[in-house]
Amino acid sequence: QGLLSVIQKLKGSQEQELRIVLLGLDNAGKTTLLKHLASEEVSTITPTQGFNIKSVHSHGLKLNVWDIGGQRSIRPYWKKYLGSTDLLV
Repeated sequence: QGLLSVIQKLKGSQEQELRIVLLGLDNAGKTTLLKHLASEEVSTITPTQGFNIKSVHSHGLKLNVWDIGGQRSIRPYWKKYLGSTDLLV
């Protein structure tokens, strides 16, 4: 709940929709974090090819979380995903 409390303080109101982008190198734990936020099983995770998107509803917030792959070939395109982003992790 630590991340959610920070987000609530940043936005002020709990009735918000936020776009969160997870960026990092290969095997940094981005997909694991996304699956934990979505309350999904994390026992088998494969490398992300491209991106994963999940919408998570929690504490009156709708979090649209983008998990962007960390492969070297994808990194030049990371900046294209940052438009309209409320939080970068």
